Amino acid sequence: MRHSARFNRTTSRTLPGARGSIRARPFGARLHVNSDQQHLRAACRYVEQGLFEEAQAELEQIDPSCRDLPDLLATRIPYYQALEKWDLMAIVAKKLTEWRPETPENFIDWAYAARRGESIHQAHAILTRAASLHPTNATIQFNLACCEAQLGNLDPAKTCLRRAIEIEGKFRVMALEDPDLEPLRASLAAD
Repeated sequence: MRHSARFNRTTSRTLPGARGSIRARPFGARLHVNSDQQHLRAACRYVEQGLFEEAQAELEQIDPSCRDLPDLLATRIPYYQALEKWDLMAIVAKKLTEWRPETPENFIDWAYAARRGESIHQAHAILTRAASLHPTNATIQFNLACCEAQLGNLDPAKTCLRRAIEIEGKFRVMALEDPDLEPLRASLAAD
């Protein structure tokens, strides 16, 4: 199972430009254009470098009324992932899917955390919903194939894997290496 490329996505999506601030859906809170944005930029740089304590310190400098903004929460995903805090990662990713269901990476992050912290059944449920919302996302299809294979559902696993490869050819190579697909490979070898 693959996780999203949150490190790169975080910096490209969350760094506000000099033209204004980010609006959040929950309460209309806004980042203060200068100081909060500087702390967010610094936190993103620290996350990219794997300096999570420093990133956390920068995030703590942001106005408390803004800490639940979607873009700020998104910076916590790689932090929680690196520290293997699956329950916290799942909570944040789930909230992000509620706020931004149009962003497939949020579902991928949520399923990734659920798989490690809860169960493969929970990850499967998340990915099934994600696949219905984002049928052309190759990573969702690939991860769903992994879940199906681990659950012993080999025909649906083949279908999802075939879709992932049709959408993005790189998943053909990944399928040869991903241990979650071993039941599928074993089935194909036996045929």
